[in-house]
Parts: sequence; structure tokens; C-alpha cells
Amino acid sequence: MTLGIRARAWMSLNEDSDPDRAWGALASGSRSLIFKFADPDAPDGSISLGAMMTTPDAVPLAWGDTDREVALNFWDDAARLYVHEGAEFSVWYSRTIGRGSIGRLIIDLDDP
Repeated sequence: MTLGIRARAWMSLNEDSDPDRAWGALASGSRSLIFKFADPDAPDGSISLGAMMTTPDAVPLAWGDTDREVALNFWDDAARLYVHEGAEFSVWYSRTIGRGSIGRLIIDLDDP
């Protein structure tokens, strides 16, 4: 059984005006982010899924970055129900810090 799902996505991070929460850049390969997708059956209207985020150029994401291409490797099989082309998500790291949308699923394991 294959676990999780991989996808290419476009992601933007909010500008951060709170210096107490500023963490600088988010390194490629980070496993610290949660991605929230709409789920009308959930009590709060969303499902939270963890994923490893990588950038194709290995350049970290920074506050205010817009429409950066990323690869997301979701490790939970439940992602198959929510992660599809065009699906929108919010990016959470102790609070909502950005947004994004899925561009395409990655089927071939050799596809970077």
C-alpha cells in the first residue's frame, strides 16, 4: 500500500508584522507546516494534513513570498480525499500564515 500523496502546488506566505512571531525563512524540506483543506463534514469546516514542503530550487520561502512553486509530500492516506488539482488550502504554523492551491498530482516517484 502506498502512503500519502505527492503534489505540485503554488504557495504564498503572508507579510508578517509581528516581530515576536517572525521566524525568517522557511527551509525547503520543512515538515513543520500544516495544510488545511475544506471539509464540510468537519466541526470547524476543515481538515488538517501534514506534509513535507520542498522548493524546486531549494531556496527557502520567506514572509511575503507569492505564488512560489513547491512540492508537497503528504504522509497521511486521508490526503487522497482532499488533495486534487485546483484544491485550495491555507498554510498553518501555530496560526494561518499563508495560502495556496494544488497544481497537479505527482504520480511518478521519479518526478521531482
